[in-house]
Amino acid sequence: MRLNSLPVKRDIEKLLSLQSKDVRLAAVRERLDSVPGEIAAKRAGISAAEAECDAAGAELKAAEKLRGQMRSQRRELEEKVFKYKNQLLEVKKNDDYVAINAEIDRLAKRASEMEEEELETLFDIDAKRERLEGVEAVAKRQIEAIEEEISAINAAKISIEADLAEAEKEVCAARAEVSPAFLGAYDRLKASKTAFPIVVRAEGSLCTGCFLKISGERLDALKNSDNPVFCEQCGRIIFI
Repeated sequence: MRLNSLPVKRDIEKLLSLQSKDVRLAAVRERLDSVPGEIAAKRAGISAAEAECDAAGAELKAAEKLRGQMRSQRRELEEKVFKYKNQLLEVKKNDDYVAINAEIDRLAKRASEMEEEELETLFDIDAKRERLEGVEAVAKRQIEAIEEEISAINAAKISIEADLAEAEKEVCAARAEVSPAFLGAYDRLKASKTAFPIVVRAEGSLCTGCFLKISGERLDALKNSDNPVFCEQCGRIIFI
């Protein structure tokens, strides 16, 4: 590295040290900021597993409700059959007897059909109950695994928070080493949301921050100025 003077060289070296620590601090903060989203994503997995259980349970309840309705309707038909059979004992006209008897046959046939339908529904209930048990077993395993993952994330968070505290101390110490002129320039670039790296080498006549050409005037300034020199294109602090 060729610099105009030893103080400038030291300022650049200290600024580069600060920048590396700032980059590490930013990475740690980003990692810490990602923790809530990671946990939320995991909890979404728990919600999805619970929702699948709820859906399977709802299907079972619907089948059980249908079976109850079918049984109630079948019993109503059977009661009607019983009632009509009692009426037959009091019927005196042959036409009435034939009509009631036909209705009894019709209702009895329908009751028998409904009994078969109800039996099919019972089989369906058994299948849905078995499915629910399977879904619940899988969900239980999934939820337990996810809860373990969340616990691991929370444990890692404690370590990340410790890393953050250490990184902040390192940045604070590094800032104290940089001269006001160079630190002020660096802070202004950070405040303007300039992407890292903020302090970059000039290689030949190119800025390695934006890879655009640096003017001869700026290259001369790099050799002669005791103050920060900036790339005309991207505004970064440049050094040689």
